[in-house]
Amino acid sequence: MAYISSFVYCEGTKNEFSETDNKVILLNPLPLIKPVSIPGNYSFSTCFTIAEMDANRTNTIRIQFINPKNEIINDTKDVTLPEFKGEKRDGGVINME
Repeated sequence: MAYISSFVYCEGTKNEFSETDNKVILLNPLPLIKPVSIPGNYSFSTCFTIAEMDANRTNTIRIQFINPKNEIINDTKDVTLPEFKGEKRDGGVINME
């Protein structure tokens, strides 16, 4: 079964491409989310790795941010991930802003 093997909050991400490798660069990883003022328009990115995905079927993911009162404050609903049929992949990295 697929699982999230890493999860990081950061101020943003940047993709760096070369002929031999593709990298995701995390910009200013955040140990916690602390807005300067409330209310405000604080924004952040998330970067996470999904391991052991089945590359031969359609995979979906749903991400919910839940506050301490158990209220959903953001819900992506179901998001269909691209299929990688015929490619050898164990997982992938997803970035959200």
